[in-house]
Amino acid sequence: MRFTHLLILLFAVAESGHSGEVTLSLDQCRVVNNQQDNSQPSKLLLEFTIPQNLIGAEVFYAKFTMPFALPNNSPDSIFELRFYPLVTEAPEGDIDYQALDAITDSMGVGASICQSEDSTWFEVHITEYVREVTEGIRRNYGLVGTVDLLGERNIVVPENLAGIIRNHARVRIIYK
Repeated sequence: MRFTHLLILLFAVAESGHSGEVTLSLDQCRVVNNQQDNSQPSKLLLEFTIPQNLIGAEVFYAKFTMPFALPNNSPDSIFELRFYPLVTEAPEGDIDYQALDAITDSMGVGASICQSEDSTWFEVHITEYVREVTEGIRRNYGLVGTVDLLGERNIVVPENLAGIIRNHARVRIIYK
């Protein structure tokens, strides 16, 4: 009998500590460049859907990963990728640089810095952003990423890379 109680207790503890993991793909990625000023960094408009079953869940960890090879840079160049949340839905179709600024929150939700020689992947922790969405504090309209070449010129990302980024970027969420 004692063995049965122990098994029931172990099962209850294991069940209450059950965690889940989900890996999401992007719904959309758009590259937005400043047509009037090429010295401004490109912006990446990134949208992904957080599944309904995560609403109200306890999020332990969330990470955005994106392939990003940066050609024609010295191996010691340092890049920064910063994410800012959208405060409203982005319009469908083309959006200009200034219009995107107008709907982007100025408070960043994640950043990553890497050297050019290590820049095949960017990883940005976005745990707080995902928590705010799952807790109902913030709506998930998407993120705007800026890629900046620190100390040198800014990067102008070709708009035709949007599809490649969309197809390979992932959001990994660990929750309970």
